[in-house]
Amino acid sequence: MGTAAQARTTGDAPGFSSGPRFVSGGLLWSGLKGVSLSTAAGTRLLVPGAELSAVLVEDGWTVRVEPTRLEVGRTGGRLAPVRALRRCRAGTPEDWLDALAGGNLYTIVRASCISQRAGNAQFLVRVRLGSGALHAIARVPSGALALVAAGRRLALTYKSSGGPAGRVRVEILDASSARLLYSVTAPPSTNLNRYGETQMDSAGDVLVSGFQLIPPPGPA
Repeated sequence: MGTAAQARTTGDAPGFSSGPRFVSGGLLWSGLKGVSLSTAAGTRLLVPGAELSAVLVEDGWTVRVEPTRLEVGRTGGRLAPVRALRRCRAGTPEDWLDALAGGNLYTIVRASCISQRAGNAQFLVRVRLGSGALHAIARVPSGALALVAAGRRLALTYKSSGGPAGRVRVEILDASSARLLYSVTAPPSTNLNRYGETQMDSAGDVLVSGFQLIPPPGPA
Protein backbone atom coordinates (compact mmCIF):
# COMPACT_ATOMS: atom_id res chain seq x y z
CA MET A 1 0.00 0.00 0.00
CA GLY A 2 1.54 3.33 -1.03
CA THR A 3 2.00 6.34 1.18
CA ALA A 4 -0.83 8.24 -0.49
CA ALA A 5 -3.23 5.33 -0.01
CA GLN A 6 -2.21 5.00 3.62
CA ALA A 7 -2.84 8.69 4.14
CA ARG A 8 -6.40 8.23 2.85
CA THR A 9 -7.08 5.32 5.22
CA THR A 10 -9.35 6.93 7.80
CA GLY A 11 -12.37 5.75 9.71
CA ASP A 12 -13.83 4.91 13.07
CA ALA A 13 -11.80 2.90 15.56
CA PRO A 14 -14.29 1.92 18.30
CA GLY A 15 -12.63 0.87 21.53
CA PHE A 16 -9.16 1.69 20.18
CA SER A 17 -6.41 0.53 22.56
CA SER A 18 -3.11 0.27 20.63
CA GLY A 19 -1.54 0.89 17.24
CA PRO A 20 -1.85 1.61 14.46
CA ARG A 21 0.86 -0.42 12.72
CA PHE A 22 1.52 0.03 9.00
CA VAL A 23 1.25 -3.26 7.10
CA SER A 24 1.10 -4.08 3.39
CA GLY A 25 -2.71 -4.15 3.48
CA GLY A 26 -3.44 -0.98 5.48
CA LEU A 27 -3.41 -0.04 9.16
CA LEU A 28 -3.49 -2.69 11.87
CA TRP A 29 -4.78 -1.78 15.33
CA SER A 30 -6.40 -3.37 18.36
CA GLY A 31 -9.56 -2.50 20.25
CA LEU A 32 -12.01 -4.02 22.70
CA LYS A 33 -13.06 -6.74 20.24
CA GLY A 34 -9.60 -7.69 18.94
CA VAL A 35 -7.32 -6.72 16.08
CA SER A 36 -8.78 -4.85 13.12
CA LEU A 37 -7.48 -3.88 9.68
CA SER A 38 -8.38 -0.47 8.25
CA THR A 39 -8.05 0.20 4.53
CA ALA A 40 -9.37 2.82 2.11
CA ALA A 41 -12.43 0.59 1.71
CA GLY A 42 -13.24 0.49 5.42
CA THR A 43 -12.44 -1.35 8.65
CA ARG A 44 -12.99 -5.00 9.50
CA LEU A 45 -12.33 -7.09 12.58
CA LEU A 46 -9.50 -9.38 11.55
CA VAL A 47 -8.60 -11.45 14.64
CA PRO A 48 -11.27 -11.43 17.39
CA GLY A 49 -10.02 -11.39 20.97
CA ALA A 50 -6.36 -10.83 20.04
CA GLU A 51 -3.82 -8.25 21.14
CA LEU A 52 -1.90 -6.30 18.50
CA SER A 53 1.43 -7.71 19.72
CA ALA A 54 0.18 -11.25 18.94
CA VAL A 55 -0.73 -10.63 15.28
CA LEU A 56 1.34 -10.30 12.11
CA VAL A 57 -0.09 -9.34 8.73
CA GLU A 58 2.02 -9.34 5.57
CA ASP A 59 1.75 -10.33 1.89
CA GLY A 60 -1.86 -11.51 2.25
CA TRP A 61 -1.15 -13.76 5.26
CA THR A 62 -2.09 -13.37 8.92
CA VAL A 63 -0.35 -15.08 11.84
CA ARG A 64 -1.58 -15.17 15.42
CA VAL A 65 0.62 -16.19 18.33
CA GLU A 66 -1.08 -18.46 20.86
CA PRO A 67 0.62 -19.64 24.07
CA THR A 68 1.17 -23.16 22.70
CA ARG A 69 1.10 -22.70 18.92
CA LEU A 70 1.12 -20.41 15.90
CA GLU A 71 -2.03 -20.01 13.81
CA VAL A 72 -1.95 -18.87 10.17
CA GLY A 73 -4.35 -18.18 7.33
CA ARG A 74 -5.09 -15.88 4.44
CA THR A 75 -5.84 -12.37 5.64
CA GLY A 76 -9.56 -12.10 6.29
CA GLY A 77 -10.02 -15.87 6.38
CA ARG A 78 -9.98 -18.54 9.06
CA LEU A 79 -6.79 -19.12 11.03
CA ALA A 80 -5.59 -22.64 11.82
CA PRO A 81 -2.55 -24.11 13.60
CA VAL A 82 0.56 -24.43 11.41
CA ARG A 83 0.56 -28.13 10.56
CA ALA A 84 4.32 -28.32 10.09
CA LEU A 85 4.78 -27.13 13.69
CA ARG A 86 2.07 -29.23 15.34
CA ARG A 87 4.60 -31.30 17.32
CA CYS A 88 6.89 -28.38 18.10
CA ARG A 89 7.49 -26.26 21.13
CA ALA A 90 8.66 -22.68 21.03
CA GLY A 91 12.42 -22.25 21.14
CA THR A 92 12.14 -19.55 23.77
CA PRO A 93 10.41 -20.65 26.99
CA GLU A 94 8.36 -17.46 27.35
CA ASP A 95 6.69 -17.28 23.95
CA TRP A 96 6.90 -17.96 20.24
CA LEU A 97 9.01 -15.59 18.17
CA ASP A 98 7.72 -15.20 14.63
CA ALA A 99 8.27 -13.11 11.50
CA LEU A 100 6.67 -12.92 8.04
CA ALA A 101 8.30 -12.03 4.71
CA GLY A 102 7.90 -13.15 1.12
CA GLY A 103 5.25 -15.75 1.90
CA ASN A 104 7.49 -17.40 4.50
CA LEU A 105 6.89 -17.75 8.23
CA TYR A 106 10.09 -17.73 10.29
CA THR A 107 10.26 -18.91 13.88
CA ILE A 108 12.58 -20.55 16.41
CA VAL A 109 11.91 -24.08 17.64
CA ARG A 110 13.60 -26.63 19.84
CA ALA A 111 15.80 -29.24 18.20
CA SER A 112 13.36 -32.04 19.01
CA CYS A 113 10.92 -30.44 16.55
CA ILE A 114 13.18 -31.28 13.62
CA SER A 115 14.52 -34.62 14.93
CA GLN A 116 17.86 -33.26 16.09
CA ARG A 117 19.60 -35.00 18.98
CA ALA A 118 20.39 -31.87 20.95
CA GLY A 119 16.88 -31.54 22.32
CA ASN A 120 17.38 -28.19 24.07
CA ALA A 121 19.21 -26.50 21.21
CA GLN A 122 17.34 -23.84 19.26
CA PHE A 123 16.89 -23.79 15.47
CA LEU A 124 15.71 -21.10 13.14
CA VAL A 125 13.16 -22.60 10.73
CA ARG A 126 11.15 -21.45 7.74
CA VAL A 127 7.63 -22.55 6.80
CA ARG A 128 6.62 -21.90 3.19
CA LEU A 129 3.01 -20.82 3.70
CA GLY A 130 1.82 -21.76 0.22
CA SER A 131 2.88 -25.41 0.56
CA GLY A 132 3.30 -25.79 4.31
CA ALA A 133 6.83 -27.17 3.88
CA LEU A 134 9.14 -26.85 6.89
CA HIS A 135 12.85 -26.16 6.40
CA ALA A 136 15.45 -25.98 9.17
CA ILE A 137 17.77 -23.07 8.34
CA ALA A 138 20.41 -23.21 11.08
CA ARG A 139 21.06 -23.54 14.79
CA VAL A 140 20.99 -20.18 16.58
CA PRO A 141 22.09 -19.05 20.05
CA SER A 142 19.46 -19.25 22.76
CA GLY A 143 18.03 -16.23 24.51
CA ALA A 144 16.64 -14.25 21.58
CA LEU A 145 14.29 -11.43 22.57
CA ALA A 146 12.82 -10.74 19.13
CA LEU A 147 12.78 -11.96 15.54
CA VAL A 148 11.86 -9.70 12.62
CA ALA A 149 12.04 -10.16 8.84
CA ALA A 150 12.21 -7.82 5.86
CA GLY A 151 13.03 -8.81 2.31
CA ARG A 152 15.89 -11.32 2.37
CA ARG A 153 17.08 -10.42 5.85
CA LEU A 154 16.24 -11.51 9.38
CA ALA A 155 17.13 -9.74 12.60
CA LEU A 156 17.58 -11.50 15.92
CA THR A 157 17.79 -9.37 19.05
CA TYR A 158 19.75 -10.45 22.14
CA LYS A 159 20.50 -8.78 25.44
CA SER A 160 24.02 -7.33 25.49
CA SER A 161 26.35 -8.54 28.21
CA GLY A 162 26.94 -5.80 30.72
CA GLY A 163 25.39 -2.35 30.70
CA PRO A 164 21.78 -1.35 31.32
CA ALA A 165 19.06 -4.01 31.07
CA GLY A 166 17.62 -2.34 27.97
CA ARG A 167 20.89 -2.44 25.99
CA VAL A 168 20.71 -5.06 23.22
CA ARG A 169 22.64 -6.50 20.29
CA VAL A 170 20.91 -7.07 16.95
CA GLU A 171 22.28 -9.67 14.54
CA ILE A 172 21.20 -9.27 10.91
CA LEU A 173 21.19 -12.59 9.06
CA ASP A 174 20.73 -13.84 5.53
CA ALA A 175 17.21 -15.31 5.54
CA SER A 176 18.11 -18.37 3.47
CA SER A 177 21.18 -19.51 5.41
CA ALA A 178 21.23 -17.56 8.72
CA ARG A 179 24.71 -16.34 7.74
CA LEU A 180 25.64 -13.31 9.84
CA LEU A 181 25.73 -10.22 7.62
CA TYR A 182 26.44 -7.65 10.34
CA SER A 183 25.44 -6.73 13.87
CA VAL A 184 24.57 -3.51 15.64
CA THR A 185 24.81 -2.60 19.31
CA ALA A 186 23.67 0.48 21.14
CA PRO A 187 26.53 2.82 22.12
CA PRO A 188 27.83 2.61 25.70
CA SER A 189 26.12 5.89 26.52
CA THR A 190 22.69 4.32 25.99
CA ASN A 191 20.80 4.48 29.27
CA LEU A 192 17.60 2.55 28.52
CA ASN A 193 16.68 0.07 31.22
CA ARG A 194 13.89 -1.77 29.37
CA TYR A 195 13.92 -3.12 25.82
CA GLY A 196 10.95 -2.19 23.62
CA GLU A 197 11.01 -3.62 20.10
CA THR A 198 13.17 -4.05 17.00
CA GLN A 199 12.15 -2.88 13.54
CA MET A 200 13.95 -3.41 10.22
CA ASP A 201 13.20 -2.31 6.66
CA SER A 202 14.00 -4.12 3.41
CA ALA A 203 17.26 -2.16 3.08
CA GLY A 204 18.48 -3.64 6.36
CA ASP A 205 18.21 -0.44 8.40
CA VAL A 206 17.47 -1.25 12.04
CA LEU A 207 15.57 0.72 14.66
CA VAL A 208 15.51 -0.40 18.30
CA SER A 209 13.23 1.26 20.82
CA GLY A 210 13.29 1.05 24.58
CA PHE A 211 12.25 2.78 27.76
CA GLN A 212 13.91 4.73 30.53
CA LEU A 213 12.00 3.95 33.72
CA ILE A 214 12.63 6.50 36.44
CA PRO A 215 11.58 5.51 39.98
CA PRO A 216 9.38 7.99 41.82
CA PRO A 217 11.17 10.30 44.23
CA GLY A 218 11.40 9.13 47.79
CA PRO A 219 9.74 10.89 50.69
CA ALA A 220 10.99 14.40 51.30
